[in-house]
Amino acid sequence: MNTLKSENERYGFYGTMSLDGCADAAWEIAMTLIAEDTGADPEEARAFLDSRWGRHFADSVHCFLHRYPLKEAIEAAIEEWNSWKLSRRTRRELGIPVPMRYLAGMVYTAAIYAEAV
Repeated sequence: MNTLKSENERYGFYGTMSLDGCADAAWEIAMTLIAEDTGADPEEARAFLDSRWGRHFADSVHCFLHRYPLKEAIEAAIEEWNSWKLSRRTRRELGIPVPMRYLAGMVYTAAIYAEAV
């Protein structure tokens, strides 16, 4: 996979992971694993990681870093996000189709928002 650089290094996933001192390594791993898990292309994965949802995803990774090495922490965050359910309201408000999982839905939404801006 072609790993794209962040366009939002002060916020989003990259900015949050820089607080842990592992932004570059985390970015590379997260781009790859999120694209594999969701079927997103590199631009869509970057849009998600650069978004506010990417920042929240980094918060999940940060919590798992207390128990796991970086790659496993990102895998655990992906698993956690995929275990969450999208409510009918969230699906309607964000236009996320059924039966899309939570993480894929947020990637989908971030990509649409990035394209619209």
